[in-house]
Amino acid sequence: MYFSFLEFHPHLSDENAWCPLLAETTDSLKNISCGISQVFAQLIKLFFGDDFDLRAGIQLVGPDGTQCIVRLYAVLSMFLQDGAAHKMVWGCRGDAGTKLCMLCTNLVAVKSELVDEDRSKLLVCNLIHEHQLSFATDASIRAAIKRLDAFKLTETAGAFKMRQQAIGFTWQEHGLLNDPTLEDIVFPASQFLHDWMHCVFAGGVFNIVILLCFTAVKEKATNVWDIAQAFVQKWQWPKSVKFNPCNADYFSKSRVKSNEKALQFKCTASHGLSLLPVLCLFIRGLRTRVATLNTIVCDAVDALHDLVEALVAVPLGLITADDLRSRVAHFLQVVEAAGWQLRLVPKFHWLIHLAAALARWGVIPTCWVHERKHRMVKRYGEDVRNTAAYSRSLLSETISQQLVDVEAMDAFPSELGLIRPQVAPRKERSFLLGALDFEDDDVWSVHTSASVRLTSMSTVSRGDVVLFKASDHADRFQAAQVWLLACIHGEHVALASVWEFHSSTDELTVYWQSLERPYLIPMDQLMCAVMWMQSTPELARTFIPFQFRGFKPI
Repeated sequence: MYFSFLEFHPHLSDENAWCPLLAETTDSLKNISCGISQVFAQLIKLFFGDDFDLRAGIQLVGPDGTQCIVRLYAVLSMFLQDGAAHKMVWGCRGDAGTKLCMLCTNLVAVKSELVDEDRSKLLVCNLIHEHQLSFATDASIRAAIKRLDAFKLTETAGAFKMRQQAIGFTWQEHGLLNDPTLEDIVFPASQFLHDWMHCVFAGGVFNIVILLCFTAVKEKATNVWDIAQAFVQKWQWPKSVKFNPCNADYFSKSRVKSNEKALQFKCTASHGLSLLPVLCLFIRGLRTRVATLNTIVCDAVDALHDLVEALVAVPLGLITADDLRSRVAHFLQVVEAAGWQLRLVPKFHWLIHLAAALARWGVIPTCWVHERKHRMVKRYGEDVRNTAAYSRSLLSETISQQLVDVEAMDAFPSELGLIRPQVAPRKERSFLLGALDFEDDDVWSVHTSASVRLTSMSTVSRGDVVLFKASDHADRFQAAQVWLLACIHGEHVALASVWEFHSSTDELTVYWQSLERPYLIPMDQLMCAVMWMQSTPELARTFIPFQFRGFKPI
């Protein structure tokens, strides 16, 4: 478990912004009543208890050890979790329950045609549109828990089991919602947040829609998986994405067979996010080539891509709650029109709650950052040999690492600058100074690096294809391939081969003539690194990110 402050946005996607709070083995929780739910309650009291309460504020201490005039106040704002955590912490029945969402009072599950590899049946939601739903409140959820408390005293075990199923909660005597001291701190409906990363990409909406779409297309084009593999492998991703489709083959015959058995396109969440734009372009291309293709099926992938782009753009401040709500509604209408109602697992329903979360908090953080941070925890966990105090040892190591990381000068980077710069090699130094008409003497400090930070959420690496602003047009851009990244006496420049605009056939991509025309481009003109492919020896195709669709190529 980790904690952070909502005001750290936009650094909530940075691992340094999340401090480890608990590191406990699953086995050690088996002997604790209600397990992690009770532990959660006790941890909250560390921040908002009788002896220490951030709502009353704490006096901060300055660097010199004396008290400063700043006093820090905090309230409990949100719980960011995936579906399994919801079930364990809140006691709600979760995806496998008849009442599959604790935020909705009238939503019940129906039998699903979706089965996993061991053929166990899953449930799907019977209502997928916001206007059909009745939303729970903090008071109604606590009232449901109090009804369970009363029924526990009077009903038989069998009857009480049915009662829990009907109300939608599992009775937890020492759970988070049964702790009376937290009733003015924990507000289940107001603080509950679905993680859209798990919702869409962890055996979720993306995985199901892509498989259903390809299955439908296969009826008209039997070799669709082979064609998709060839198309995907033509694309190259920015170095920071760390995705190579040739090393992650998701379209082989064995993979396709496994996907069809599981009834979902199986891949890691990060790879799914990388693949979605290219798969969207692929399906668009098939639509123009296969006249008999079901266009509604193609629309589903388009709508999904549009929705995910909006979710990714939320931290940039480009998407409002109403924008997100309309995209969710459109996507759900399309999948319903495609006839996939009996495949819509609860994660499709999660989407409906995201707009309200964005309206409430202004941001909707995800667990991408926690999945990355888990690697650090696992690294220390594998080395701990003192199993008698395993949890204490692991938490001590991770917090020590956290303190080291946040005290570093570049712990929370936000300004333009080289990442891990080094003194430029002699040849590169001479070339750069000569290009700028400077004499090659010790007066000029020249550093180079393999990558550069544009903002806290964007980096560019050597070899990437980038979009950059045309110097005389604020809303126009050009494309170039980066050859060298350097800082010359405090001035950041990129040596890149600038391409020439060729054509644009849709709003997602642009074609360029991939020429070798070296220019020194000021780094503050770089917009972002993009996905690209070499269409022909002279022609390259770049993908245009959502935030720059209003710009025009030049």
